[in-house]
Amino acid sequence: MTLITLNALENLKLMMLEQLCPYTEGTAVYQARGLLRYFDDSTYYSNPCELATPPTPPGSGSRFANTGANANDLAKGYNTAVFPNPASNEISITTELEGASIQLYTILGQLVLESKLSNETKISVSDLKSGTYMYNIIINDTKVKSDKLIIIH
Repeated sequence: MTLITLNALENLKLMMLEQLCPYTEGTAVYQARGLLRYFDDSTYYSNPCELATPPTPPGSGSRFANTGANANDLAKGYNTAVFPNPASNEISITTELEGASIQLYTILGQLVLESKLSNETKISVSDLKSGTYMYNIIINDTKVKSDKLIIIH
């Protein structure tokens, strides 16, 4: 019998995938959780979208985070737009949220950009490598929106 092991990078990639919402990211999230459960049966993996009341409808494409923020902030977070996507040199963000910020992470979870937001914000991404990133819109230390951003140079 061959012993199966994960190296640190494989484990990190699976951990990043298991934290996503299975309703929007698909069965790969459940598969990653299953693989991680094989190696660590003491940890339970879930995403706030699964705990939402009412839950995020499967197939809705919604990455609207129900994380305990007030309903007004959640609605404004949902209406926050980050564009263009894919981006090359600059992204624009429009929001009605006052005092919000954006955090941009690599697919491995490294924070590469953080910026305060106004109603209309432009941010240069020309220094970032081409690839897929995850962003969070944060207000009062609460994530109100999360989605992917693709950068192509």
